[in-house]
Amino acid sequence: MKQKSVYLNTRWIGYFLIGMGVFFFALALFAQVISPTTNTLPLEQTILFRLIFLASFGLPALVLLIIGGIVLFRNSRKRKREEALKAHGKKIQATNLTIESSNVQVNRQYQMYLTCTYQDKKGDYFLFKSRLLRLNPLPFLGDEVTVYVDPEKQQDYFVDIEGSMAKVYE
Repeated sequence: MKQKSVYLNTRWIGYFLIGMGVFFFALALFAQVISPTTNTLPLEQTILFRLIFLASFGLPALVLLIIGGIVLFRNSRKRKREEALKAHGKKIQATNLTIESSNVQVNRQYQMYLTCTYQDKKGDYFLFKSRLLRLNPLPFLGDEVTVYVDPEKQQDYFVDIEGSMAKVYE
């Protein structure tokens, strides 16, 4: 059985966009290498039509490849940042767990995120917000959640919901 993940996964969007870009680019290149068997147009017009076809399929392919690459790059950077915070960040226990709705809709359902607070020794309160969640983790969490904070930069943090909740399998 696979352990249930509460986070919204957007990596598939990057793979999908890259796949579409490769398909469009392959179609554009294929149209460049085939030679028509019955060509009634002059050579200059044939070259012009091939260039128009290459531009009309190649440029959208390039845009799709770039956007898909950006999505995958941002996801990998976010995961590396979370792993670095887990390894080198200050581990704190935050309380007052609440679920908030976001403005992001998937399948006509608003996605959510978890907010929690931490009070330091000085009495200052810090509010932390998790990344987008695909389901409500509160039934599987206790009263606290682990938050990893960069000691140098308090704004750089990671709310570790999956590490704080009980093992849940789907």
